[in-house]
Amino acid sequence: MTLTLSLNSIGYRKLVGYRDAFRVTAIAASQGLPSQPPLSARQGAQMNRERQCVPLGTGGSTLFTSLEEMLRQAAIHFHADDPTAGLSLINEAIESFSWDPRPWEVRGGMHQQLGEIGLAINDLEFASSLGPLSPSAQLALADCYRRRGENHLCARIARQLACDPNCTTRFLSQISCLLGLVGDFSTALAVCERIIEERPCAHPAWFGIGYYRARLEFSPKQILPFVARAHELNSAHAVYKTNLALLRIASGDEREGWAILEEMDSVELRCPSLLQAVQAECARVGNATEAMRWRAQANELANGAHGTGAPQCRRRNCCLALPTAFTSVEAGEGAS
Repeated sequence: MTLTLSLNSIGYRKLVGYRDAFRVTAIAASQGLPSQPPLSARQGAQMNRERQCVPLGTGGSTLFTSLEEMLRQAAIHFHADDPTAGLSLINEAIESFSWDPRPWEVRGGMHQQLGEIGLAINDLEFASSLGPLSPSAQLALADCYRRRGENHLCARIARQLACDPNCTTRFLSQISCLLGLVGDFSTALAVCERIIEERPCAHPAWFGIGYYRARLEFSPKQILPFVARAHELNSAHAVYKTNLALLRIASGDEREGWAILEEMDSVELRCPSLLQAVQAECARVGNATEAMRWRAQANELANGAHGTGAPQCRRRNCCLALPTAFTSVEAGEGAS
């Protein structure tokens, strides 16, 4: 395995394919990197030991630190609303450790969070030519591809991570969301099922199973148990509670479903699609009083009167009781 730029980089070819590897040379040129032959792993490790301490800051600063400390300080500055300082530190790290993929990964992640997708892709692709990307960097690159419209590359990375038994549970939720956003609902569903095997109390994953089953047009009765379990684990979640009520109604248990809706405070619900679904159900049974209550909340959300509650839901459709409603929705709202 090589530690510096190589068109034969296994990690890079595996990630985005042979043809795209030629873009790496252009990226390297644009970064002004020196041209040198690839280093072996042993040579790279030796060079890293020899240069493990580098100056931090400019102007002849006497403070020295390791790469790990530079990365840590850069992250602290970046997340403290000082991205310029964070990026400046990462640039210093790249100057001194250009053969190490980690500072390239970090800078790529920073660009991604700033919405600078082209710059993020350049850094993350180049990092992959230096060595295998970390799972978090792979997820960042996948998200960048999705946001640039290259869903096939996003899906390839997400599926590869989903199939990796060594991928930790903390990344699986993001993987499931990415797969949902690019329309691979079957794999997203499988990832949610893996999450609950490892973390049975992860209520978002239980709801995710119901969500992706709805996207795959399972019947309400086949969705209900998973949403019921999510609600059991987090009974205060208004989206879970409303879907549980609507799914019970759709499954034939109207009395129980309406009991849940009538006990709810409409202000709890900040999801336009679910408010619309509840109003439609009220109209179906001719319940004018309930319809008026839920319509008032929908109007408040539409007029921006959000109050002090949770932020308004941004998904196009959270209603799992009406799977056919998803056909008119742009593919790709993931479960969170």
